[in-house]
Amino acid sequence: MKAAIFSCKGLGDGLISLLLSNNLYLNGYRVDTFHGSLDQMQSFFSHLPIKKYPNEDKIDQILKFYDQIFVSYNESSSFIMKLIKEGKKIFIDKVFVLNPCPSKKIGGQPYHRDALFDPSINMVDNILLFCKKILKLKKTSKKIDLKIDKNLTFKKFEKRVILHPASAKKSKNWPINKYIKLAQVLKLKGYDP
Repeated sequence: MKAAIFSCKGLGDGLISLLLSNNLYLNGYRVDTFHGSLDQMQSFFSHLPIKKYPNEDKIDQILKFYDQIFVSYNESSSFIMKLIKEGKKIFIDKVFVLNPCPSKKIGGQPYHRDALFDPSINMVDNILLFCKKILKLKKTSKKIDLKIDKNLTFKKFEKRVILHPASAKKSKNWPINKYIKLAQVLKLKGYDP
């Protein structure tokens, strides 16, 4: 079976989507993971093809080509929203919308029934439960084998810190002044943000 996973734009979201990709791979699926920038890390995940998002005019081809499509809900992406709309209209049984939006009212998120994510547990565990209970995959794992380049030096830049200021949902973003303040605090502690 051929599967496609369309992740939210965040780096963390992309890495978590690879957990789903890997579990599908362990069960014999051929999986393509789509993300805006994660393809730069392809060498770390040689068994999991990572591709950039295609153009919106390819949505019909995507819906026909893949046997199952997993889409992370992202209301700020016109591509994602169109993929969901078209997919749910034509191929309702093969398009799963993964909406990890935390909500005190379980089921209050759009497409909650596709994955039944529980806001009281972390995203990794939600993905694993989705694989076991909804997809009924026989083999599941939280581990993904990374292929680390032997030329990389562990902690080469020990004090370097990366600040990632954007998320898929605007409500999760800090105001920019908080990031500036965090960078200043890190500099005072000897880090290189």
